[in-house]
Amino acid sequence: MSAPEMRTTQLTQTRETQSFYRRVVARLERHAAKLLAAGDMAEIPDRNVRVAIAYACLEPTVTEATARLYRAAILHLIEAEPGERDWDVLKIIDPEPSASESDRQDELREKRARNLQTLRGAQQKAKWLSMQDWARLSEAFGRSRSIWATPARHWITATLLTGLRPCEWRRAMLDGASLVVVNAKATNGRSHSATRTIGLGKCDRTELAIVASFLELVRSFGEDGYKTLYDGVRDLICDVARETFPGRDRYPSLYTARHCFAARAKATYSKVEVAALMGHASTATAGRNYAAARHARGGRPLEAEPSANDIDAVRRAQNARNLLSEPKDMP
Repeated sequence: MSAPEMRTTQLTQTRETQSFYRRVVARLERHAAKLLAAGDMAEIPDRNVRVAIAYACLEPTVTEATARLYRAAILHLIEAEPGERDWDVLKIIDPEPSASESDRQDELREKRARNLQTLRGAQQKAKWLSMQDWARLSEAFGRSRSIWATPARHWITATLLTGLRPCEWRRAMLDGASLVVVNAKATNGRSHSATRTIGLGKCDRTELAIVASFLELVRSFGEDGYKTLYDGVRDLICDVARETFPGRDRYPSLYTARHCFAARAKATYSKVEVAALMGHASTATAGRNYAAARHARGGRPLEAEPSANDIDAVRRAQNARNLLSEPKDMP
């Protein structure tokens, strides 16, 4: 009897996304090793099943968004490295709808509510930081003896000016006063086009120099060294933020700077223009997932400007989305 058809997806992710999924799987494998060492899991030869069981154990302790990320990483794993029991893996991470599964989901929500009263991991990342607090963090970097202190300060400043995702800096290029960015998530339809152009003509010379200097630093590390740069800066921000803002529930990260950019963009531009600047296909993404505009109201308007081509691309993507969502007339 042939095995049932598995609900997997073809590998259309970028190399960066695939690398990220591999790191997520490695995290799940480490948890599986802990379960085995503690006697909470039997020895299971099939790697993919071990990973799925680790996910099932962690599911009540993470947010729904993180659980979705884990499932996506496992789907990537079984597509890239199929195992003999992948149908069992799918039954663990994506059970068929049933009365018992409905009860399990109710229980899961209750457990998750109890477990997530204390913020942990990605939940501790702040979506907003005032300019005064960014200045305090920058001063703390100035006192640090770490080799990553200056890169961290420049990375944060460049992101506050441009809103780039951390992974987008490796292929960004400055063309005069315009920053040309290869959009992340373009391969899965979540970006308005393959690239976007961010106008920086309103930035002063010092700000432009910081962006140019940081791009030179990224290029000096090369493709293979980029992760070393990212890990060093990320870890230093984590440590210095906790020393600078003791007692807080949430702390700044590199992505916090993108959130702050989004808030200022929403306080300055229309939804279509914000999506063009952020590299989003949907005008709803920034409003749903990023820091609120109210944080930035009353502050300095955003200097970065969207390009006319990117604005048109967002409108086309939005029109296509609206056409697909329109109800069809019944015959």
